[in-house]
Amino acid sequence: MNEWVGSCGKTVETDAMLDALSTKFEQILKKLRGQGVLTEQNVTEALKDVRLALLEADVNFKIVKDFVERVRLK
Repeated sequence: MNEWVGSCGKTVETDAMLDALSTKFEQILKKLRGQGVLTEQNVTEALKDVRLALLEADVNFKIVKDFVERVRLK
């Protein structure tokens, strides 16, 4: 069992955390694929979901912010 102490001070099992993050990313991509055409609104909504998933996985806020902004610019 792999454990990690998050910034909130809780011990988290990394396998479970990565599985949950992977599942959330799959759900986000499935939702985007179902749209047919990517619009600015679709991308904005998906990026909000990605941001939330990463923050729930205890990824550093600044890293999440920078990542989402870089994706938005592309």
